[in-house]
Amino acid sequence: MKNNINNISWGNGIYLIFPHIIPDGDTLGSAIGLKNFLKSRGNEVYVVYEGEIPYNITFLDYSDFYTIEEFESKKISYDYIVSVDGSDLERMGTRRKFLKDAKKLYNIDHHRTNLNFGDINLVDIEAAATGEIIFRILDQFDYEFTKKDLEAIYTAISTDTGSFKYTNTTSETMNIAGRLIDMGLDLEKVNLNLYHNVPLKKMKITAELINNMSMYSNDRLCVVKMTQAILEKHEAKFSEVDGVIESVRDINGVSVVALLKEFDSEEIKVSMRSKGEVDVSEIALGFDGGGHSKAAGCMIKGSINSAEKLIVDRILEAM
Repeated sequence: MKNNINNISWGNGIYLIFPHIIPDGDTLGSAIGLKNFLKSRGNEVYVVYEGEIPYNITFLDYSDFYTIEEFESKKISYDYIVSVDGSDLERMGTRRKFLKDAKKLYNIDHHRTNLNFGDINLVDIEAAATGEIIFRILDQFDYEFTKKDLEAIYTAISTDTGSFKYTNTTSETMNIAGRLIDMGLDLEKVNLNLYHNVPLKKMKITAELINNMSMYSNDRLCVVKMTQAILEKHEAKFSEVDGVIESVRDINGVSVVALLKEFDSEEIKVSMRSKGEVDVSEIALGFDGGGHSKAAGCMIKGSINSAEKLIVDRILEAM
């Protein structure tokens, strides 16, 4: 992987960077770090995103970020597209339409389910986060990290390792985090925003979801359903309730958690977490999703109740 980083050819021109749909801390932090690096080399860069930015990550610098509609209104020709933290083309959503006009597609990711869909693939399944890969790219060019870069890359790594609690955390992960701190990262500021900034409505929704969760297989499997009705009741958005699944996973005896989000009556987003007994990435792959062995997701067409039955059957089979 490191040899691939050293040998990668970055063309000069106009870049589009695509964080994956339903963006999280890793994809957004990685996009910011890469954007600033490419701009420092004289390139014009636009980050085109799809989905809501989670409330606890809004403190990062989103200059040069555009929705699809905002970018299209500029009528800008471009040369290169970079996918960050996306395991397949589906994770681009409707932005796939831009691929036909790109000279080259870069694919930078750390998911073991990555399909190597780019013209250039920088896929390191041993990296705890795509943010680690971005750090190594910048570091090998002796890039001068700004405080905005430090915040973005630390956010990428911290969020994808569960604040360094997940087993994907390695000695290199901790070494990179230490270097970011040595470079001047305001650790207190970032952690306050990421982990101690919970809206009251999220706490109320979390309490309601836990009160109505479903348990299977002698309480080893927990299923939580986030419906549009619950969101409307609390006047909330999906981005305001991220992290609920982590709270449920902490329950003693629970091995697997599935969180079902009802985007509409016929589209359900499923997020799964495992404590190790079940490889949830294999289950996600069965629904054209992906991820890691202990954290994965997919989309299921149909009602939330039918999606629950499908995902529960697959998980119980794996258990």
